[in-house]
Amino acid sequence: MNSTAQLPYALVTGASYGIGFALTQKLLKTHRVIAVARTWGKLESLESANLNFYQCDLSITAQREDLISYIKETVPHLNLLVNNAGVQRERALDGNQWQQVSQEIELNLNAPIHLTTALKDMLGQAQGAVVVHMGSVLGFCHRKASPIYSVTKAAIHQFSRVLSREAPEFRSIEFIPPMIATDMTKERGHKGLMSAQDLASFMLANLHQSGTVFVGKAKLASLINKLAPSLLFKMMNGAKS
Repeated sequence: MNSTAQLPYALVTGASYGIGFALTQKLLKTHRVIAVARTWGKLESLESANLNFYQCDLSITAQREDLISYIKETVPHLNLLVNNAGVQRERALDGNQWQQVSQEIELNLNAPIHLTTALKDMLGQAQGAVVVHMGSVLGFCHRKASPIYSVTKAAIHQFSRVLSREAPEFRSIEFIPPMIATDMTKERGHKGLMSAQDLASFMLANLHQSGTVFVGKAKLASLINKLAPSLLFKMMNGAKS
């Protein structure tokens, strides 16, 4: 069995709840994990010598830069970067709440681009390194109630594609899951939804993939979008949309 010093390193953002927490919990069995979040959250329940919590608000550029410096100074090699942190706010397209709109863009789009490009050389030096992005069906079929979130996920999809071509020294994977039972979706009800634990298991079992990987019911959404995009739009927004 590998000693702690020999284990690969993983950086997981949005690690204190939901999908990020589920990934962190599972990765601790095989990796040293730098778990990045604004608060400890559910991470307080984990007891592992492989866990390193780093408190950071990724929507703030200066805090991201401090995190990047910390990683470069303390982590000997970076094998896995999971850009999971994100927020989905419901608001109309208007300019009355630009501060919140800007924060959503910073967290969902700018943070993954910033971290990935800043740590690109470290990732390239680690054999078989992988960068994971959390995509969304809303990246190709927007939801009227979440226009900015939809835009950021469309951009993340393209960023992952760009990385695959421009940074072949590591693999870039975009996972597009169905709606997952997390705190972000609890107001819509969790009946019939995939759990964060099941999604995390699927993702870790498919880190050998590259490109865009559709998960569960998201595969059907992708097919409907190709054959009848207007139908998918109605399904995502209600029959009267």
